[in-house]
Amino acid sequence: MENKNKYPGSLYSKKKSDKDLPSSKKASVNSIGKKQTNVLPEPNKIIDKKHIREIEKYIKNEKVLKEKISFYEKIFSTVGAIILIMNFDNYELLYINNADERILGYKYNKKDYSAQKLIDAHHPEDQNLLAEMKEFFKVNRNNTFSAIYSIKDSDGKYRWVMNTSRLFNKNHNNPEMNVISVIQDLTGNLSYDKNLKNISKEKFRKINAQQVGLISQRERQIVKLFANGFKSKEIAEKLDISFHTVNNHRKNILKKLNLKNLAALVNFAVENGLD
Repeated sequence: MENKNKYPGSLYSKKKSDKDLPSSKKASVNSIGKKQTNVLPEPNKIIDKKHIREIEKYIKNEKVLKEKISFYEKIFSTVGAIILIMNFDNYELLYINNADERILGYKYNKKDYSAQKLIDAHHPEDQNLLAEMKEFFKVNRNNTFSAIYSIKDSDGKYRWVMNTSRLFNKNHNNPEMNVISVIQDLTGNLSYDKNLKNISKEKFRKINAQQVGLISQRERQIVKLFANGFKSKEIAEKLDISFHTVNNHRKNILKKLNLKNLAALVNFAVENGLD
């Protein structure tokens, strides 16, 4: 008679008991007392239709998210302004687009970046800007910080820029002070600059409004006439007052506005719309 154990693993081989099996293959007994093996079930029994729909939804959402990120990155890279996010607690650079390379001629990166390098790039008169911005956001968490200043480019020349910044996280419970800034180059050619003079006048008027309020209506008349090229004698005749009175008005106006001479008065008048 043929030996059934001659061919191990065949149908004739002796059936192994649970004791002969490795621990990973041994049958286990559940709470009901039925035996069940530790072998994974069929894939189609694990991933049912509900799981498939959830996976498809996840993949779709991930794809949409990647498309949105790519879209916003394209916007940030295309716009003609430097966009950066900085932690003002330690002046760590968290994000910056590639416009700094186009505008300034060099690229800020996290490896070479330091707060001192950024400060040194500012004009000496503007190197306290970051400190002022930090103090501003300590008490104005929901407001916008705006500033015009100059920063050095790769050729060592200073370029005028305008910075508009807001807190990126406005949560009062969050101790971090992350600030997002949009820095626009003002030195380059403006395609539509006819209103530049008007906006400058408007800004000067707001800045000097208190000073302008110090002079009387009659003094404003005299300032306007001086700004339009009239001399003291001509002003006296036009307003039907004496030459001496015109000179007294001129001295009083210069004192009130803290100006040194008539040329400075004319410039002040033009800047503040008194001409």
